[in-house]
Amino acid sequence: KTENPTNARIFNVLFKKPTIKQGVFTTDLTLNGTSVAPYVLGFLNITSIDIPLLDSTVRDISMDFKEDFINVNTKAVVITNDILAMLKIANNPSMPYIIEDANIQMDALNLNVISDAVSDLEADNTRTNQVDTNDLMLKPGMLIIKNAQVNADNVLIKKANAKDFKANMKLGEDQIFKITDYTFNIANGTVNGNMSHDLNNHTTFGEMHITSADASIIAENFFDMPGQMFGTVTGDLKASCTGISSIDCINSLSGEGSFNVTNGRMPKLGSLEYLLKAGNLISGGITGVSINGIIDLITPLKTGDFKSISGDIKVKDGVANEINVYSSGEDLNLYLTGSYNITSLVADMEVYGSLSKNFSTILGKISNSSLNTLFNTIPGIKINDINPKSTSNINKIPNFDKNKTIRVFRSEIYGDINGNNYVKSFRWIKD
Repeated sequence: KTENPTNARIFNVLFKKPTIKQGVFTTDLTLNGTSVAPYVLGFLNITSIDIPLLDSTVRDISMDFKEDFINVNTKAVVITNDILAMLKIANNPSMPYIIEDANIQMDALNLNVISDAVSDLEADNTRTNQVDTNDLMLKPGMLIIKNAQVNADNVLIKKANAKDFKANMKLGEDQIFKITDYTFNIANGTVNGNMSHDLNNHTTFGEMHITSADASIIAENFFDMPGQMFGTVTGDLKASCTGISSIDCINSLSGEGSFNVTNGRMPKLGSLEYLLKAGNLISGGITGVSINGIIDLITPLKTGDFKSISGDIKVKDGVANEINVYSSGEDLNLYLTGSYNITSLVADMEVYGSLSKNFSTILGKISNSSLNTLFNTIPGIKINDINPKSTSNINKIPNFDKNKTIRVFRSEIYGDINGNNYVKSFRWIKD
């Protein structure tokens, strides 16, 4: 039995950790055996201490050593996140250490600082070209987690605030760390799914389902595409990667996903005005005047508003090489296809669109004769003059009906779609 503000010896004997800066011990322990990992009964309370464990600090800890289990209550800071934890650990002096049950509660979980800490660790490993296993707190195979529940009232993901995070976690003898049935509320919607990481080969697999969330917040904070899409999104994503560093994981990223956006808007790729102007196609002369005239008339098309936007995507080795996006509107319909390099952020895509013969303008419904006069002043290529693949893609435009369409266009995209000057060409297609 002891109570001593500077007594670090007992903690070092039991847990073999070298540094306790300050604290008060209250103990009533029985140590059986002479090994470096003795069997312990009794209780141990430590308050107002500072125990550095990598990027974590234990503040208070209470340990009740029973015959079969150790009940642990602790307050700690893990990479700047305050946590309250209740653990039930098997009272077994030999490895692996087995956590039978755990409940971890956080008021706030900042995923940004965790991401930064992982990046710093990756940088250190890159500089040293190795990880010294003697410096690891827990070596592979030392820990088994049978059941753990994690709850956080608030979560920060990049610039987005989420609430009510809940997840179940396990780490089995196979050394596969599983996060199951995670869920949280974000962007006026919900996100849920499962995730696993194999500590043996560093393969990660995840699946995510998004329900009725703000598309702009999801696009910016999950896919680094700010300002590209607005509306209410529901979608699914399954992906896997292999690697310790984020760079290795992105380069090996493979998977597939699908989404649907209602009352959607694409202010760039879905805007006829943006495609024309970004392609530097408005100039002087009768052609430039005519195109400007169309833009001034077609106000619904300038904003890129659509009743629905849907799509599917397949990713292999860090490249989304099969992208299909279908945008359906009253006056303008679009089909986008191509690829997107997630590592270099370069898109190589084509946009096909069709204009209704009876679309709305600032003057109301414009007559077909006026439209024909206007479009006849604009040069275009005949549909038979483009390649068969483009012809097939035109038929994929939602609601495409040649008899109800006054003009079709094709635009080529290459470059960073979050930057500028990525519209490389725009061509009107004649009958």
